[in-house]
Amino acid sequence: MPKIQAPSIAEHRELRRHQLITAALELAMSGGAEAVTVSAVAQKAGLSRSSIYEYFASSADLIADLVVEELNYYTDRLALAIKDAHDPFEKIELWIAEGLRYVQDGLEALEIRELADLKVTELSLGQQQRVSVALALIQAASYYLLDEPLSAQDASHQDRTLDLLSMLAKEHGILVVAHNSAAFKARFDAHISL
Repeated sequence: MPKIQAPSIAEHRELRRHQLITAALELAMSGGAEAVTVSAVAQKAGLSRSSIYEYFASSADLIADLVVEELNYYTDRLALAIKDAHDPFEKIELWIAEGLRYVQDGLEALEIRELADLKVTELSLGQQQRVSVALALIQAASYYLLDEPLSAQDASHQDRTLDLLSMLAKEHGILVVAHNSAAFKARFDAHISL
């Protein structure tokens, strides 16, 4: 049995869980949700595959916890930003400013931060598509209708967009209209060909 690396068993379990969440986040950021498998997370965290099942029933549960962790992080970030403010208007101002910083961090994650200061007319078609998809996704809608979301993107950005869309499809309805549907067929459950 491995030695515990914390003062108590409960703290050790929380440390291990945090290691697994961190490994899953790194995999998701570099390879999308499909890269978050039990085997990949175990290897990244330096743990045996079977030990992961002590914390998560499946990679889907791990991803769900990853999303909850991110939401908790965002909530904590907003609370910290307004904790010393007493005036309601100051709290609103600080809350908005922190929310915008969070979005700025998201721009980096979606690899569109460098595009934030450009005019739409200065963007390539692929960049316009990436920004349009990001704008659609921050609306947090129940359903998304996307018309040719990949047609002008290069291969690496197509993969990242597909990873993001396939992850969102688990929670939201997504309808994609595409002439070249091969890329979508591998990642989505239902297809209609005309």
